[in-house]
Amino acid sequence: MRKDFFYIIAFLFALIILRIFFFEIYTINQNSMNNTYKAGNKVLIIKNFYSITYNDVIIFKHENKKMIKRCIGLPGNTFKIIKGKTYLDNVLIPLPSNAVDKKNSESDAFSRSEIYSTYGKNEWTLYNFGAFLIPKKGMVIALNPKNIILYKKLIEEENVDDLNLTKERYIFQDDFYFLMGDNRAESVDSRFFGPVKKADITGKVILKVW
Repeated sequence: MRKDFFYIIAFLFALIILRIFFFEIYTINQNSMNNTYKAGNKVLIIKNFYSITYNDVIIFKHENKKMIKRCIGLPGNTFKIIKGKTYLDNVLIPLPSNAVDKKNSESDAFSRSEIYSTYGKNEWTLYNFGAFLIPKKGMVIALNPKNIILYKKLIEEENVDDLNLTKERYIFQDDFYFLMGDNRAESVDSRFFGPVKKADITGKVILKVW
């Protein structure tokens, strides 16, 4: 009897450790991943000891809330959209099989305003965007008017100290990932708020539970 009790306690302890440090159930509360995942679906995420590759679906923090998107670009990749088609390092990348690609008007004031706020580019839209070099840790950029307008927001997010910022260059302190929702026309993602740094990524989806 005492032995059974010990096993039960050990099992419960193991479950608690797994829940705290390794796995979590995330409930999707947005429509940006339609039709791959829909609001109300639950997914299992791994929180530690994982790598991020192209096409992974990840969970991250943005403005104090968790969001779910697909990794479209890795650190050091060049991302662009031409007439609604996405390219990575000048290679056309296909839409996910269940993605929604219905287009909104090119003149959508909200999207243009948000893209301009982040990247400082009047001509960039949801369907014609970039080219944009995704920062990686250790990447050096010249601090000239062209680069500052593209990377100003990311530099500010890194809370840079005087050792890394000079009058001529900036050295990025973290890897960044370009994330997009599968519901391309209705997803607020890296096209709006910029690439997401690795420190803000909290997990990777490994299984759809329901």
